[in-house]
Amino acid sequence: MICQELLSNSLTCQSVNTAKGRMQYLSLPYHFSDGSCLSAYVIEQERGCLVSDDGATIFKILCNDIDLGDRRRWQPIKNIASRYGYELNDSGTLKKFYPPDEVATIPGELLLMMAEVVSWEVSIHETGDYDLTLHAHVEELLTAIYRTQPELNKVVTGPHGAKYTFDFFVADTYIDAFKPHAITTGAKLRKLHDLARLDNEMKFMMILDDRFDANKASSEMGIFMDIASATLLTSLEARAGGAASPSIN
Repeated sequence: MICQELLSNSLTCQSVNTAKGRMQYLSLPYHFSDGSCLSAYVIEQERGCLVSDDGATIFKILCNDIDLGDRRRWQPIKNIASRYGYELNDSGTLKKFYPPDEVATIPGELLLMMAEVVSWEVSIHETGDYDLTLHAHVEELLTAIYRTQPELNKVVTGPHGAKYTFDFFVADTYIDAFKPHAITTGAKLRKLHDLARLDNEMKFMMILDDRFDANKASSEMGIFMDIASATLLTSLEARAGGAASPSIN
């Protein structure tokens, strides 16, 4: 019966026997950057259903060269999961319990959450920040400048329904930090141009890491100037080291 409900929402579902008992295996229509697919299990219980990925999501991200060895680096995924009521526990398992009257919401919530996780994983590969040190450093700088913790992995919906994730949101500004690369720059530009079609006046800021190639970072920074505020990481560092400013210039 559970599979019938889930199949009606275009998910592949099959009943399987595991060491933990009989459960429903869901194959999701998303793939990580290496082509591996995402999956989850639905376990029927007396008072509802437990949905779990059995730790597969974190494991596959680790296999894709993203360093999540320090559990503090799990925070971006925890933030995504919490938006949909899911928990990422200490063993690396994403899970959520659904009472009977909420079982029908499993496909929608699971698909939306995993789409954001995939988007985050792809963005890490685009920026080349595999150990997440760049984002951690920028978070510290923004906190020092604005005297408040920036919101992480802020999601914005474009005019045609596409969802875009920004690394930070602070002072009413959506911010991305990345190492300059043609593919990364192109992806950021496409995101900004799509969001520019929205009627509201959104503010964007691009932070380019110039510590390893200052000329390339300076050159690519100019590409964004017509559509967003842009700055070099070393400039942000200097600003954080001086008097904190209340607004983004």
